Amino acid sequence: MKKTFIQSFMNDKTETFLEIGSTVTEEFDSIPTTFNVTSNNTRWLTIEMEKLANLLVKWNVTIEDIKSSLQNQFGNERLIVIIR
Repeated sequence: MKKTFIQSFMNDKTETFLEIGSTVTEEFDSIPTTFNVTSNNTRWLTIEMEKLANLLVKWNVTIEDIKSSLQNQFGNERLIVIIR
């Protein structure tokens, strides 16, 4: 995972994406995700494994890398990452 970033991104249309890319170059890949916030302020981020599988190999990252990076991005906010 060296020199690789992982983050959740929301565009102007409130569509959410998982982005994985290089911290050295401007290259990155993006796949759509589903993002919801429940009444108790829990954030739910759902990622489709079918779309994620190739990125895991290409960027040499694991599902745990993704969960850890996303939790760091959201800080103290409660985040549940679902990969199905």
